[in-house]
Amino acid sequence: MQIVKPISVTNADIVSTTAATSLYSAWNAGTAYTHTPTPDRVYYNEHDWEAVANSTGVTPGTDATKYFNATPSLPRLATNS
Repeated sequence: MQIVKPISVTNADIVSTTAATSLYSAWNAGTAYTHTPTPDRVYYNEHDWEAVANSTGVTPGTDATKYFNATPSLPRLATNS
């Protein structure tokens, strides 16, 4: 077994990634999203949103009675320090 020494990685070191941004489909203004029986989840403006009420054409983040910000809190992978 070998021990690999850690290296510092900054945002400038990251050129591209193939990692998925979200597990959910992008929000679409013309789609009807429902809360029941299972809440729909969408991706919009770099966040995952869960429907808390039925809606069509309501932009996630503009009405807390329609969407809940369901983006998981993740630690930052790189800092500029």
